[in-house]
Amino acid sequence: MTPRITPTGNKIIDPAELADAISHLINTWTDSALADSIGTQLTCTELEALTQLFDAAGADEPAAIWRTHHATGDDEGDDHNPDGTVRLH
Repeated sequence: MTPRITPTGNKIIDPAELADAISHLINTWTDSALADSIGTQLTCTELEALTQLFDAAGADEPAAIWRTHHATGDDEGDDHNPDGTVRLH
């Protein structure tokens, strides 16, 4: 699909196309094995960026899965508790 461009050169965002892309990303990354494999390799900031997208899309279960797998690799003072909840500093 050729992007539509405004006269000033900006791409026009198609809300349906954006929703499809977000849905595809969530469906692709909603995999417990993937979260287990790479969750501990993400920084807390990277993990929160990913799970913020899940939360905003109403995908609470995948967000919780990613937080839990990520938290197993967090050290004392990092942002996540072993159960995946966010530590209050």
